[in-house]
Amino acid sequence: HNPPVPLLLLGSPRRPRRCCRVPWLGHRLPLPMILLWLLCAGVTSQDFCSSPGDLPAPRLFLNTTSALEGVPVSARCADLPNALVTKVIFCKDGVELSSQRFEPGQVSSTLLLNTSMMSAGHYSCGYQHRDEKNQVANSNLSAPLQLKVTDRKAPPNDSPVTGQPEKNLPPEGLAVSLCIWILRSALVLLLLVSAPIITIVLERTSHRSS
Repeated sequence: HNPPVPLLLLGSPRRPRRCCRVPWLGHRLPLPMILLWLLCAGVTSQDFCSSPGDLPAPRLFLNTTSALEGVPVSARCADLPNALVTKVIFCKDGVELSSQRFEPGQVSSTLLLNTSMMSAGHYSCGYQHRDEKNQVANSNLSAPLQLKVTDRKAPPNDSPVTGQPEKNLPPEGLAVSLCIWILRSALVLLLLVSAPIITIVLERTSHRSS
């Protein structure tokens, strides 16, 4: 007897799963898993400024807290633990503004801001720490500093506005009219007071002549 022939199950062929090789892992991972990992990494980076960690906070320094539009402002994140710090993050109004790699031997990280009217807001900074077990932890954020930006086109507040007279001084024509009215009133009053005296003097003079 011939050996039984195995029956083939009819159906659609199974599609191979797309995989990508991850160099630092040394083996392939499914593409959806890699996309999910990248998405989680991006969300973690964005959430740093809104939900920081528990490590000691650094200090943020601004070379000025009030700048004219277009004038660069320097933001420096300092008081960082030198060991095991891998990244420094600058935040503005609770949103990540910039992240910089922190190399061994650095004591601070500086960010140069090209100011515009949109640059006004509250700034802070923090860092990421990687321990010997390759686990990442986030620091708390520094105390926020407010940056005010002045519009270059706006006039200064203390500059006089042309075309409007000062409120404390009357107009020139009104001042002249007021002086003339005072002089006329003084002359009329003087005539009224001196009229009886002039009348008495004239009467005495007429009696003597007669």
